[in-house]
Amino acid sequence: MVKKTKSNKVQPQEKPSHETINNDNLNNKTIVRSQHEPKTCKKVPDEITSNSHESDLINTVIKGRYRIESRIGHGGMCNVYRATDLLLEAAGVSNPFVAIKALQNEFVNQPDAAKVLIHEAQTTQKLSHPNIIRVYDFGIDKKTYYIVMEYLDGETLDVVIQRSRPHGLPYQRAISLLDQMMSALSYAHKNGVVHADLKPSNIMLTRDGDIKVFDFGIAKKTAFNHDQYAATQQEDDVEFGGYTPNYASVELLNGNPPSIKDDIFALSCICYELCSSKHPYHRKPADVALKESIQPSRPKHLSPSKWHTIQQGLALDADKRLDNIELIKKQLHKQHKPVAVMATAILGLSTVLGYVFYQQKETISDLSSTIGQLQASIQNQKQLTHLRPKEIVEQLPELTKQHPIIAQGLLRDKQKAILALYEHKIDQIFNARTNHYPNYYAIEAELAQAHALYPDSHALNILSTDISTSWQSTLDVITNRINIALEKGHYTETEEANIYQLLTQLQTLRHDAIFMPTSLAEETFATQFSQAMKMHDVQSLEDLIKVADTFFAYREETQEQIQQAKLLKQAITHLDMYRTAKEQGLPAPFPYESAELLYAPKFATFKQQLSKIRSESKLDALLKQVDKVASELPADFSSLISLRLASANQYLDFSEKWQQKRKQRAARDAMKKATHQFNLVEKARSNS
Repeated sequence: MVKKTKSNKVQPQEKPSHETINNDNLNNKTIVRSQHEPKTCKKVPDEITSNSHESDLINTVIKGRYRIESRIGHGGMCNVYRATDLLLEAAGVSNPFVAIKALQNEFVNQPDAAKVLIHEAQTTQKLSHPNIIRVYDFGIDKKTYYIVMEYLDGETLDVVIQRSRPHGLPYQRAISLLDQMMSALSYAHKNGVVHADLKPSNIMLTRDGDIKVFDFGIAKKTAFNHDQYAATQQEDDVEFGGYTPNYASVELLNGNPPSIKDDIFALSCICYELCSSKHPYHRKPADVALKESIQPSRPKHLSPSKWHTIQQGLALDADKRLDNIELIKKQLHKQHKPVAVMATAILGLSTVLGYVFYQQKETISDLSSTIGQLQASIQNQKQLTHLRPKEIVEQLPELTKQHPIIAQGLLRDKQKAILALYEHKIDQIFNARTNHYPNYYAIEAELAQAHALYPDSHALNILSTDISTSWQSTLDVITNRINIALEKGHYTETEEANIYQLLTQLQTLRHDAIFMPTSLAEETFATQFSQAMKMHDVQSLEDLIKVADTFFAYREETQEQIQQAKLLKQAITHLDMYRTAKEQGLPAPFPYESAELLYAPKFATFKQQLSKIRSESKLDALLKQVDKVASELPADFSSLISLRLASANQYLDFSEKWQQKRKQRAARDAMKKATHQFNLVEKARSNS
């Protein structure tokens, strides 16, 4: 255990308490002992709290499950107790302990105090990370607002820092702790949570060497109204505006909203203390250090490169401060090796390889043989000139191989007749429309052969242009027919214009054709899809899914719509099966996931309306609508519970407003309504 003294310093007890506790699993979560209360408020003297709420809760059972054993910590508004989980105890778990944080009696009827505790629970419960304290449950039992947390066994970092005096921890030991802190903070920042009150006493090192960070996102909220509800104030309190000055940035001390850079400043202060056992600014607040121009010196455990990184985190000017935890972690682990001068051997130049060129002897006999063959060819030339155009084309490969000059002469002499032959073949293909449209690929192949023979033919170029125009016009006609059907919303295969057959024709006509719907076709699809989703029309959704997969798959939003439609269709089917089973008196589990999807728009509307409500009567009216929808759902329906908790918080705000206006009766009524919503949630959780 550690205590805060009036000197604002953390002092260790003569002998830190280390109770040996084995680790057991509670739903895969480790239960360990906590030496420090995760504080949500300022510390007050023991005599203020020890005689009130502690005596009320010791030996009582909360929620019919948690038996309070003893108090292990307290703050201005809350006490922390060690409790036994009776369910785990009955199951034979050797260490069935949890920590319970509960509001003290004098704050039970204060809406702001209840909301602070709920805010802490909700914020921390969202952060599921091995280096962040786990919150198992929270709620209200009768008039006791409580949070159930894991039970930690270890000591806070302020004790670790004191024990490392006067030189601090070795860097490798310090970085192993910092890595875990940075992992927790990086995870929290990615989830939109800034700690805003990071300090050694809010970080625990367990017996297993694990870091646990607690008190997320509550310090500033607690400080705003602390004086209004605190039973006693200490004049030498170490808190300022909800933050601990020694670890708060200049921006926080000036009242600016918390940011990631504030956590980085506090983390850098803790890193400095771990490596030196001293505070970088001599335990003076950042604004004072700025005025006095205090410059921290490099701890001996930090290399110059790593000290540069910590200096950037300690910058009193936010514009010069780092703003990324992962970047800090990368730089703190970066290894800077000295540049080694590598001696390189100079390779000798390769010797020039001599190439021996062998000259072949020209043989006069070969030349004589060639002349004889030419004479024989001349004798046969008269016969070749009588070949018909079709025969020339058929024999051309062999003629070109044996008599290339003769072949070229024949092509030149018979050019007009050969081109007429190809035009006739193209006409035959064009008119043989076995599939409604010409086989343009076959026509293209004939044109390619003709172009190979006569690449400069003007007639062929004109014919190619005509064929390309005809091909494109045919594609445009089919594309236009598909778009007309899509623009009218004619999606079914029984329509006069079958869009799927037309698309097949388009892709057969041109294998690389890419169909692009018009903007009107996209608008029509979006409208019909939205209506089908809104009306939960399963048949229409089936047709629309097929249309989307076929014609609109190129749109990213369409992929999301297809997935939504498939999930919605499946959800409707599951809910229909459940209702049918119930009507027939058959046992069937309620399809929670499917119902969440189906009812999501309705609850989104409720939440939007709730965010705009400014009067208690409108909130009452909204909850009547919620109760009507709740009659169709089980009480532990997730969205319903979330809405009830949000409504309870709203009632707490109204109660606080009435209280400030000294309208006590209205404040009590609003508080009663908030408690009713909490009780509904608690009852639903107990029965689930």
